[in-house]
Amino acid sequence: MAVFFIVEDIVVFTGIYLIRFYHLIVKPLELIGNGMDLLKGQDFSSRLSRIGQYEADRIVDLFNKMMEQLKEERLLLREQNHFLDLLINTSLLGVVIMDLDRQVQSVNPAASRILEASAQDIVATKLDSLPSLLAKGLAETPLHESNTIRLSNASIYKCTHSSFVDRGYNHSFYLIESLTEEVFKAEKRPMSR
Repeated sequence: MAVFFIVEDIVVFTGIYLIRFYHLIVKPLELIGNGMDLLKGQDFSSRLSRIGQYEADRIVDLFNKMMEQLKEERLLLREQNHFLDLLINTSLLGVVIMDLDRQVQSVNPAASRILEASAQDIVATKLDSLPSLLAKGLAETPLHESNTIRLSNASIYKCTHSSFVDRGYNHSFYLIESLTEEVFKAEKRPMSR
């Protein structure tokens, strides 16, 4: 009979130990796994619930704070990109953005008008393969320099070749500014002091 009570105590103790083990070890691991799933799915609006353990709740609070910051940064980035797209698309300057293979990645409406071709005809091609003399002049402009190109129809364009960093890579782009004869002469004149 005493053996029965000893075995029963061992079973009860083991059950309590397993429940405690589950709450101390397995539950926080499940919590971390759920957090990883949220990160993988890029669901930055979801939050983890506290479970009543000091260390696990610290991780939950840190995770929730990190998710809130990621959500705010993503929103800010979207707003900035939208604003930049609006500026580029309404700009009177032609903007031609190149990809890493030196092909046109995108053009704004002003660049399409200046190059006298639709965006579909320009995108995914190299500038020097376009029939426009201006496009060929753009392709010959060295990086981080400007070039003034005069076309046979008396149009004058100031073309600037520059670059920006996106995801760790330098992407080049061109700005095309239409100049009148007066502006061209004023730019050529030395500044008086």
